[in-house]
Amino acid sequence: MILRLARLAIPVAILAALYYVYDAPYTNWSGFLYFALGFALAVHFAVLARGWGRNTLTIVASLLFFLAGAEAVAIFSESRPIDIRPRGYSASRPELGWGPEYPGTFRQVKLAAGTRETIFDVSYTIDSHRNRAVTSSETGPTVAFFGDSMTFGTGLNDADTLPQEFADLTDRKYHVVNLAFPGYGPQQMLRALELGLQDAVLKNPRLFVYQTAAWHAERAACVASFVLRAPRYILVNGEPAYQGTCFGNFLPAMGQLIANTSLFRVFISRTLRGTTREDVELDIAMMIRAGKIAREKYGVPLAILYLPTGRGYLERAGITEAEIMNRLRSGGLLVVDGGLKREDFAGQPLAIPGDGHPTGIANRARAEMLRQLLATLPSR
Repeated sequence: MILRLARLAIPVAILAALYYVYDAPYTNWSGFLYFALGFALAVHFAVLARGWGRNTLTIVASLLFFLAGAEAVAIFSESRPIDIRPRGYSASRPELGWGPEYPGTFRQVKLAAGTRETIFDVSYTIDSHRNRAVTSSETGPTVAFFGDSMTFGTGLNDADTLPQEFADLTDRKYHVVNLAFPGYGPQQMLRALELGLQDAVLKNPRLFVYQTAAWHAERAACVASFVLRAPRYILVNGEPAYQGTCFGNFLPAMGQLIANTSLFRVFISRTLRGTTREDVELDIAMMIRAGKIAREKYGVPLAILYLPTGRGYLERAGITEAEIMNRLRSGGLLVVDGGLKREDFAGQPLAIPGDGHPTGIANRARAEMLRQLLATLPSR
């Protein structure tokens, strides 16, 4: 009886641990834990199996043991910064995939690999709607910001985020909301607008803003390594159609689990660069569709704050950033080139050293671009 319970309890415990790793915030060791727990599961069933089944499971277990070891080596050789985030900062969230679990103040600390020097040590205030807090008018017209960690303000305190800089530059006369969160792509914006998920904070709308870059196409196409829970869309007759979640497509989902490892980044991804034309077309279509909903349902334009990527990222796709911006304009979107010239900011960092996210200085400059755009819009 005890042996039978053990045979059942052990795999259940391992599967529960796998789900815990999947559901918990990503860490540098997540990939190693996947391989190690998979090895343990394969060993358990290999012990119980007989004949060719045992042989097959032994081979699987050996492969997973090798991958776990290789992943550990890759983690140390990759020397990624140590990212410390509290539970509750990011958790599973229906429809959007993930986001803050509850309101509160969350501290994130990022340390340099090896030296353990602090890259940043900041706090994020999450409001009652589970969005990052912005100090602005409670009754003015709403300007809503969609996007990822750049718009959310990763590595910055509340006062330096792009939405807060915009609120300050416009004398806090607008109700500014920050609907962005790390890892989001155009699919979260589109899904939120389709379902009205943020309607409680989109009263009296004036302008929607989405900050993006070419590499968002990987998120749109469910090929980025961290978007398993994100909404999934495909093109049907040139229009994006909702298909559930990225995890629902088995092969891409398994590919993402592998791609979210140090092993993949260190030994494989360096040979794969850029995105495909199909990914870019889906990304463009999703933004245009979101803009159409913004106009027809909310009566406001969608402004795209486009950050140049450079470095030949779009070579594989056979399209330029200028062409993408022109396509978006043709689709009825307001497009702002968010590129900044370093010579205009002598001695002022535009990216957080050791991290790469925009600084408050960069956010202020781009907020001014948006302020000037808003001034050109017809009054309502």
